Amino acid sequence: MFTYHLRTGALKRLTYTLAVENSPSFSPDGKSVPIRRTGRAGPTCICSTWLTPRSRYD
Repeated sequence: MFTYHLRTGALKRLTYTLAVENSPSFSPDGKSVPIRRTGRAGPTCICSTWLTPRSRYD
C-alpha cells in the first residue's frame, strides 16, 4: 500500500490510500500509472491517475 497526494481537477490535493496494480515500472515521478482506488466500500475501480512527486512509502 502506498499513500499518494493526488492532484484533482480543482487543483486540490487529496490523500488516498491506493494499491499499485501490475506496475513493475512504477516510479513516483508524476507519471500516470494504473492504480486501484480503495474506498470505504472497498476497491471501486482501476484507473490511471496523475501522481505528484510527493508520494511516499507507508
